[in-house]
Amino acid sequence: MLETVTARRTTTVLLGIAPDRPETEYGWIEPSDLIAGVPTLLGRIGRAAPALIEAFGPARARLGTPWEVGAAAAVYATLPSVDFSRAVLTPSASALGVMPVTGVEWNDLGDPGRVVTARRRMERALAMA
Repeated sequence: MLETVTARRTTTVLLGIAPDRPETEYGWIEPSDLIAGVPTLLGRIGRAAPALIEAFGPARARLGTPWEVGAAAAVYATLPSVDFSRAVLTPSASALGVMPVTGVEWNDLGDPGRVVTARRRMERALAMA
């Protein structure tokens, strides 16, 4: 995959972790063989949610300075809510690559119930270790 990303710098690579249960509320990745070249991830975000790109202007201007963390915190406090998968990834599906990842667990913590379940699962795993 590294060779593909190096050769096709316009491809956005998603980490594909096999699910242990259906999560149809959030969508899913269906890998294919075709990787088409289109603009970068930042460009995709700009077309799908221009307000996000504009909001990060002050933080980008302070990258590498002592004010970087404060600027980022201020930006994140005011960001609009955007469904990244539906707004950014789905419209540019032909420009996405998938790198399979094994040996790790994935959980979308999109609601409080999932956070509690994930925490309980981690606590049980630690207790058994």
